[in-house]
Amino acid sequence: MSILVFIDHAEGTIKKSSFESASYASQLAGQLSTTAEAVVLGTAPSGLEQLGNYGIKKVNTVSNPVLDTLDSQAYTHALAQVVSTTDAEIIIFSKNSVGIAVAPRLSVKLKAGLVSGAVALPDISNGFVVKKSVFSGKAFAHISIATAKKIIALNPNSFGVHATGGTAEIAALNITVEAPKVEVLSTSKIEGEISLSEAELVVSGGRGLKGPENWGLVTDLAKALGAATACSRPVSDVNWRPHHEHVRSNRACNSAQFIYCNWYFGGYTTFSWRKPQQSYCSDK
Repeated sequence: MSILVFIDHAEGTIKKSSFESASYASQLAGQLSTTAEAVVLGTAPSGLEQLGNYGIKKVNTVSNPVLDTLDSQAYTHALAQVVSTTDAEIIIFSKNSVGIAVAPRLSVKLKAGLVSGAVALPDISNGFVVKKSVFSGKAFAHISIATAKKIIALNPNSFGVHATGGTAEIAALNITVEAPKVEVLSTSKIEGEISLSEAELVVSGGRGLKGPENWGLVTDLAKALGAATACSRPVSDVNWRPHHEHVRSNRACNSAQFIYCNWYFGGYTTFSWRKPQQSYCSDK
């Protein structure tokens, strides 16, 4: 039962969530007495060998510029061939924009059971049962996968990055890549900020701050702590803050630690803290 983990990258850099997925795949491989391999689509970033430090024995690359831009159909077609070539039975994604778009399509193509939002290693004592978060992290469900091939999409920041030491082998695969059915005319990226989907600590606020003129309480604290910033939906709706900071628009941040600026009155504010996957803590 071999394991294949999808490595997401951007602008020549492997994303933090991919190191976490690699760590997850490596520890699962240890449970099952097998090995974990990785797959990289598109122009390969530098430093793929370092994935061996997280338990990956081999990195399979499909270097085709067509795959530099996410096209869920083209990715699914390519990954299905990689799964067949590597004889993988378990495929691991991070539950980010790529995982959300591609994992369900690959599940249908491979007739593989899928659990999206996993937060722990599967329980293999009696079958293959995966723990996942539900209701925006307020509860957990345990899902059994009975199919021969299995797909898991791991919640970012739910498992952690675990270095084990080692260097991965790099192997280029020659597979057929479909022509994209979607033409990307332009892209607009948020730069200079910590992504909510990658953040371990988030400072957030809502209408209790009374207005955008008081939002420096959030941004200054986030900068001091090296955290991402976020806001409630009403705040983004009235354009106090940009929509990409709206926490409900990016549920991956449910696995982060939150500091909330609750309200602002007469120069004073209160803060509360929420641990990952937990309810609110008392004001501090």
